[in-house]
Amino acid sequence: MGTVVHKRNHANILVVVLRITDKNSKITMTTVQTILDKLMSGCIPLLLTFSCMWLLLHRIDSILIIKSFLLLVF
Repeated sequence: MGTVVHKRNHANILVVVLRITDKNSKITMTTVQTILDKLMSGCIPLLLTFSCMWLLLHRIDSILIIKSFLLLVF
């Protein structure tokens, strides 16, 4: 199940953790997303799927879940 989640879902976290400028004025940025991709590539989509499953088990309406995730993303 974890591989299906990783193939179907993608989350992008664009918080910059580290910004380095080298001698040639080239800027290298490290974001939270690159760190998570190096450590655990499918962690955020898997957590998103498990949170949806948990909300559905607690009888939260599926339309409400979809609308709330869309509001959080946009």
